Amino acid sequence: MEVQTSSKKNLPKRMRYYQSVIDINVLAPGVDYSKLKPSFVIFICSYDPFGKGRYIYTFENRCMEEADLLFGDETQKVVVNTKGNVGEISRELKEVLVYLDEGRATGSYTQQLDDAVRTIKSSEERRHEYMVMMIRDMEKIEEGKEIGKEIGKEIGKIIGFVDACRDDGKDDQTIISRLVSKYGLTQEEAEEYVFSAIGATV
Repeated sequence: MEVQTSSKKNLPKRMRYYQSVIDINVLAPGVDYSKLKPSFVIFICSYDPFGKGRYIYTFENRCMEEADLLFGDETQKVVVNTKGNVGEISRELKEVLVYLDEGRATGSYTQQLDDAVRTIKSSEERRHEYMVMMIRDMEKIEEGKEIGKEIGKEIGKIIGFVDACRDDGKDDQTIISRLVSKYGLTQEEAEEYVFSAIGATV
């Protein structure tokens, strides 16, 4: 989750990047992809990034040719617009959006929230904890970038290996067996590399 207080044209790409960081950090190398849990990237914006006036914009992957066919990767990207006026949301959420946008507590929940914020701001210890958390989050993002680079290099090697085998006239099953042996991939992972490589060269 991130709060955006100024308009940035690269909002979709930022959300895409955060999604990749989440997946890299929660799935250890060699673990089956089915272990990935549903994930949400949420941006709360003090401006309307899409100009439709909605309180909430929810995005998920679906087939362009069949609009009711979901891709099924269990990822959602949610943009909350504090200045929205279109759509149905709860009274409590409206109060939170007003609080985030204007800093005004207009109900019991946001009053509690405001009290908590004031307490934290007045506490040196809490401020220190907050700074430590920010630094740790920044370090995690940088770590995610480095992990992503290494994974990219490894993927490049495997795809290069598949292409070289294909150039040598090896059939798909032979290539899959070699991938399993050389890189320690599962049968399913090896097949994915082989068939995605076929798609990339068509």
